[in-house]
Amino acid sequence: MIRVRSSGRGASSRVCGVYGGARLHVALRTAASCRGCARLNRFHKIAADAMFELDGTFDKAVGDQAMAFFGVPFRPEDHAQRAVTAALWIVKTLEDMIDDDESLRVGGGVGNGEAFIGNVAEGEVRDFTVIGDIVNTAARLQSLAEPGEVVIMEETHRWLTGKYPEASQSSC
Repeated sequence: MIRVRSSGRGASSRVCGVYGGARLHVALRTAASCRGCARLNRFHKIAADAMFELDGTFDKAVGDQAMAFFGVPFRPEDHAQRAVTAALWIVKTLEDMIDDDESLRVGGGVGNGEAFIGNVAEGEVRDFTVIGDIVNTAARLQSLAEPGEVVIMEETHRWLTGKYPEASQSSC
């Protein structure tokens, strides 16, 4: 386990970033939509549950997005596999819950790389988070994912050779 003190200092580490995003019909995107908020809350809870179950860190929920990372503070050798498993778990769980109007569909993105992990900001507001290209890469991969799909970096795919036989490889 890696410990990062709350002194504002952080550490650089190799992590797997997971980005999940819900695709909601326009009517559910309005703040006045109680149904839309309930569906987003369900998405965020399922995402957080998947991350915690697999020893990931649920970083934040922002609107219809969820961000998490694996590899810090727990450092299992299979953190890349756990990240992909968590993303697939979220997608599958929500796919199984879809009702007839299919108003909530989810896709995910997983990437790995070096990142800064620690507290950012000063004063009263601090945020323990991950900063680095991997965050943007995971978000971009998520934006490429079709509903019900998880897109992963090629390097992550190489680490997982044989773990997910149903995975197909394509270049973007």
